[in-house]
Amino acid sequence: MYKIGEFSQISRLPVKTLHHYDEENILIPDYIDEETGYRYYRKESLEKAETIKLLRRLGFSVAEIRAITENISSDDEMREMIITRKNEIRTKIKHYSQIDKELDLILKTIGDGKMKKIDAGNTGQIFIKNIDPVIFLGVRRKCAYDEVGKDFSECAKKAGRYICGKGMNLFYDGEYKETDADIETGFPVKKAIDGSRMLIGGKVLCIVHKGRYEEIGKSFAMIYDYISKNKVKTRIPIRLVYTKGPGMIFRGNPEKYLTEIQFIIEEN
Repeated sequence: MYKIGEFSQISRLPVKTLHHYDEENILIPDYIDEETGYRYYRKESLEKAETIKLLRRLGFSVAEIRAITENISSDDEMREMIITRKNEIRTKIKHYSQIDKELDLILKTIGDGKMKKIDAGNTGQIFIKNIDPVIFLGVRRKCAYDEVGKDFSECAKKAGRYICGKGMNLFYDGEYKETDADIETGFPVKKAIDGSRMLIGGKVLCIVHKGRYEEIGKSFAMIYDYISKNKVKTRIPIRLVYTKGPGMIFRGNPEKYLTEIQFIIEEN
């Protein structure tokens, strides 16, 4: 017979683990010296140790291994246990695969942590710039302004890895509506996918609103004053680009939200 240290070396199981398996009644020493308390194992116990190691590697718990060693005595019975475990693993793989996709989606919508800085001089001031046409995947419906969150989620799931810009809302009304505003919600995408379309580019009149969405009216006032004073012709829809806003996980500080309001300028 082997002393516990020798058995540990041969079986490649630490002595601490052998003590634990003894306590759990799955690998009991073949002999214990009553005077010294030393544990001894027969050579035949090595096969059982290998079986236990295999089962642990396959993800079986100690309790499951105890049940197997106590109740299963044939390959046919063991086969059923392995099939059950395989099905459990497949279910877990499917579950974690879905989690992996959702994590990719969150990372995509959060961005790479290198948010493009907006010129501080532009925040709260009117400016004009040129924007390129962009492929856009959106959901358009009539709803309250605070109901578009689920539309962002729907579009983000559909667009997935093709998202290439910040979330946007397109407003088709020329007025504020409490419950049935005509809004299209979505994201720019890298390539045309089912449901996407091209948004025109061109010259846009902009202002970057810093702060809460409830206070965005003051930024609209500034841009409408500019339009009136300079006799600028613009076209619907108005675009709101959420450069910095609530994330998918954390709401953030509303006082630091950055929302770029864009009016497409109608040129002669």
